[in-house]
Amino acid sequence: MVDFEALDERLEQAARRRISATESERETTLASLDGDPLTSEPNTSRRRAASLRREASISNRPSGAEARQGPRSNFVPVAFLEAGAMAARSVARVSLFGGSRTGTGFLISPDLFITNFHVLPSPDHANAAEIEFELEVDPSGRTRPQTVYRLDADRLFIASDVDLLDYVIVAVGERVSGPRQLQDFGYNALSASANKHAIGEFANIIQHPDGRPKEVVLQDNLIAARYETALHYLADTEPGSSGSPVFNNLWQVIALHHWGAVKDPGAHPTGFAPDSVNEGIRISRIVKDITEQQDGLAVPRRELVINALDRGNSARPYETTRSRKDTEPVAAPHQRVNADGTVTWQFPVEITVGVGGAGHAPATPAHIAPPEHQSRASTDTSTGTGRPFGPEARDMSALAASEGYDQNFLPGVVIPLPEIRDGVAVDLFPQFQRRCRPSHELAYTHFSVVMHKARKMAMLTACNIDGESVFGLTRKTGERYLYADRPQAISARLAEAAEASSWFYDDRIGREFQTGAPFYDRRNNNRLAPGEDQGFAARIDFSRGHIVRRLDPVWGTLEQGLAADADSHAWPNVAPQTSKFNAHNRDSSDWSPGEEKRLWAALENAILRAAHDDKKRITVFGGPIFSVDDPVYAGLPDNEYRRHVPLEFWKVACWLGEDGDLRSLAMRVSQRDTLLRAGAEALDDTASLLALKDFLTTVAKLEEDIDMRFPDVVRQADIRRGRQGEELATLSLEETLDRVSPTR
Repeated sequence: MVDFEALDERLEQAARRRISATESERETTLASLDGDPLTSEPNTSRRRAASLRREASISNRPSGAEARQGPRSNFVPVAFLEAGAMAARSVARVSLFGGSRTGTGFLISPDLFITNFHVLPSPDHANAAEIEFELEVDPSGRTRPQTVYRLDADRLFIASDVDLLDYVIVAVGERVSGPRQLQDFGYNALSASANKHAIGEFANIIQHPDGRPKEVVLQDNLIAARYETALHYLADTEPGSSGSPVFNNLWQVIALHHWGAVKDPGAHPTGFAPDSVNEGIRISRIVKDITEQQDGLAVPRRELVINALDRGNSARPYETTRSRKDTEPVAAPHQRVNADGTVTWQFPVEITVGVGGAGHAPATPAHIAPPEHQSRASTDTSTGTGRPFGPEARDMSALAASEGYDQNFLPGVVIPLPEIRDGVAVDLFPQFQRRCRPSHELAYTHFSVVMHKARKMAMLTACNIDGESVFGLTRKTGERYLYADRPQAISARLAEAAEASSWFYDDRIGREFQTGAPFYDRRNNNRLAPGEDQGFAARIDFSRGHIVRRLDPVWGTLEQGLAADADSHAWPNVAPQTSKFNAHNRDSSDWSPGEEKRLWAALENAILRAAHDDKKRITVFGGPIFSVDDPVYAGLPDNEYRRHVPLEFWKVACWLGEDGDLRSLAMRVSQRDTLLRAGAEALDDTASLLALKDFLTTVAKLEEDIDMRFPDVVRQADIRRGRQGEELATLSLEETLDRVSPTR
């Protein structure tokens, strides 16, 4: 028999010991509330990531008298509420002893549920408990029908005692009652990735306070201190909230709430009482503990844990397979103003938001310089400069705040992204879409990508290259070098074994729309010939071909360059290319005479060299040309993960001439010969392919083969229009660039 009073007493003692250790840090955070509370965060990497999250959540905010001034902004996209409602679906009330003892918990995978150990301190208690989903009110104030499940501790029960991490993970059992299936609720994956929170940020908590219907408190939960295993924040919680997920503004779970004192708004000038602290166990520490425990589990249980951890390592902040709006109309949210000045909406769970600094002293305006772009790397991956480096440890919250392609990059000229035909491109999940930007634009550092919904590859990339500040990075160390010191680095063995680098899925869109490791790692790929054999190789080892190559966006500050390099290894920025075609990983001594003049690498080398040598700014659009005749290849040995492999690729370069007028040049190149069974021999005869005419096309002609239309300013600037284009068609690549760049 568990003595719950003794358990709760141990819990409070452990929490207060940790809270006592962070007293000074909390006071420092509270003192910063009249300015920018993020200045309380001592970790530079966390502070910058938090700044980017804040910028992303309040981008395009209003200015002037009506703008909110101070450390918090209540201007967030409406999609923020929608995303929060989706994240809330996996949160359930835990009911024990017929409801006399309650808590909160949430699904972390399709099979596993997490809450506090002090809520379910043994397998017997877990098996006796019920978890109640959709215990919440609808917009009219009526309680929704609940769906109730049992837990199955015999299938899995992992725990850490109240003195340690105070969590329990249990497998979900059979449904007891209610209309919905478990998969309808999705899950909130647990991730150990770095920099998901910062001191001075305001978190969001979804909870069942005192066993009541589900409620959400937004933008009023100050993260005041960080302990090794816990976060300390000032928020409204009550008994029954134990086991609630604590989220950042990207709806990533950052802590498991497990203990709190009552908030007394009158105890401190800021409206927060320093001693009225809530504690949540850090998710990164829970993931570490789960990882250590999994080795001692039997195989079926270990597989459940591995599945959950894998989802946390790669999933977007929440995962849901079905939205309530698929089955029910959405009613207008009901609103009420509370006595403390906060506003509560029922949307369809209760959402409480601090508005206009309610309950807080007025804050002076904070003038904060725009942060430098945050590297995608974690603190575990260091460089010779002491900075993180590499795509393998990117920070997804910083990724979500990337600015992407700049349409105002060339002075005096606005070049928007090409218009995409309706229904072709993949839209980002709502919480990642940004105002005044296309819903299908995946923004990275200095470039953007648009994905083709059917072909599951990039259909468009747009990259800004600043020739004046471009530099190279040593792959292994992340050290910076100038191309003036190593000019051969532009063209010889450019990638420095980039093929072996880590690539990552971009979970701002569904993975089903990305072509990733399962296709490229099956060495080799097998051609599936549904019709006439056109002579393509039966098996081929495709390389991961950058569309925006990793050198082009690496410019600006060192941190920007590191971030751009990491971003270029996102799976959306890759297409299958043969090793002959994607020649960056080959030494130039391997080429047949003149072969380099007609490879994809030749276009990329020439563009970057022109930008660097002339200190020019160049905007480059690019992508594959998709055709119904593209051959189909699939990963061996089971021929799954099949893809139509594009045979042609294109680029359109835009720059300002010496007269200040815009110039554009359209190019296309094929990898068809390198896919033919006789491709190796065909490459010997290159004499007729040295002329630039084998590359050049016009913007208008290119538009006939791709599902987009370029801005008129690009079409009108095409240097191949008219007589000038006819003359250029007889020149080599280098001669053409000389002709259009007279200072070279």
